[in-house]
Amino acid sequence: MTRAALAVAPRAPRSSRRSALTRGAQGERRGSSVADKELMGRFRTKYTRGPAARWLTPRDFLNGVRNGLHNAGLAAGPQPRHCRVQGGPALGLGHLSRCEYADVEIPTVLTAVRLREALAPHLPPGVAIVWARRLPPRAPALTEAIQLLRCRVLNTQWDAGRLAAFRAAERWPLVRVKKGQERTIDLKEFIARAAVEGHGFEYDLRARPEGAPKPHEIAASIFGLPLTEAMLLPAERIGALVFHHGGSGAPAVPLERL
Repeated sequence: MTRAALAVAPRAPRSSRRSALTRGAQGERRGSSVADKELMGRFRTKYTRGPAARWLTPRDFLNGVRNGLHNAGLAAGPQPRHCRVQGGPALGLGHLSRCEYADVEIPTVLTAVRLREALAPHLPPGVAIVWARRLPPRAPALTEAIQLLRCRVLNTQWDAGRLAAFRAAERWPLVRVKKGQERTIDLKEFIARAAVEGHGFEYDLRARPEGAPKPHEIAASIFGLPLTEAMLLPAERIGALVFHHGGSGAPAVPLERL
């Protein structure tokens, strides 16, 4: 046997071999992380809030959903912080709602039906889950999906003349006081529809990430009521226009209609 036959190819330097192994491991981790994200349970969920939940703050509500996921065994780890919960437009204290929304992300692979069934018994009193829908990767945030919110405020009677004046006006200044500072907004930019049906004043509110005026502020401004009196009127969120994005470039379609 010749020396040439016995010759072997030179081995790569140890640092090069280590780099190749590192790159391979990193590639595997990147691939597995992408796959994990595809399998992560990311859902859009809808709830109702009855009288027992009317005094929950927005943070209380989201913490209640987060704790419910943890108590249902859907969040890996010993603490509820291992699941993410992001809410939609905040509901005012003392108000009821037929349509509260939250996006949840949990490190558990399961169906939307299983999520709803598992979470339902662990929600705070007065809070009930209506449905859950799986979200595709890179779906727009909940604040972008919710376009309109329909609210109803009850009173013994409403001034039809003032409502007509509001509808006819080009602008309707509303002074809001927050943290001791006054800010004037144009209420017409927020209200897409306003009507009185029986004892109920109904309006469609354009949802905005920066927030919107509360039901008692709107009722007091349009109908000339004292703010303290308007705060005592029963108010409820009764509907929403919510769009669903199917992913892969598919156009958004209404998930909830008014």
